[in-house]
Amino acid sequence: MIAEMILGYSELEYRMFMITSIVKPEDTEAYDLFFSIDGEAQRIKLFSILCKKYVERLGYGESFSDLIGAIKHCKKIRNQYAHKAWSHINDRLALMNYKKNNSGIVSKIEYFHTSTEIISDQYKYFTLTVLKATHLNETLKAHPAAAPIIELPNFPEKPRLFERTTEV
Repeated sequence: MIAEMILGYSELEYRMFMITSIVKPEDTEAYDLFFSIDGEAQRIKLFSILCKKYVERLGYGESFSDLIGAIKHCKKIRNQYAHKAWSHINDRLALMNYKKNNSGIVSKIEYFHTSTEIISDQYKYFTLTVLKATHLNETLKAHPAAAPIIELPNFPEKPRLFERTTEV
């Protein structure tokens, strides 16, 4: 599940790009800009700027805002696994974050413990976010002013990122 979330984040970025291409079909500069920007946060911001007003005019503003929030949370989930060292401590997965002092020397190590329950909740949330992005993409592609063909469930509460933190 963790690998699918790390690798699957690109699917969310692809969906953001596809929605942008429906909203701005003639704007090739938007496409070039979307993938030339470094950093997930900047691409999410660009996606929101380019698409928000259009999607709001069609009556999908609240769903779009929920989707943006969910994508941001999925980015946090992905990054906690992709940008921390992993360890196995006391039969549990621990993610390690090395804190450096002003001299660049590691002065503290933070351990973030997780569990199969948390990972499962994160995976479900991640999967639903991809599904909601795909649904918005397909709805806009089929007919911009059409009502959704099916109603998807609302987003559940955002899953926790980790169980507890221990400093060493």
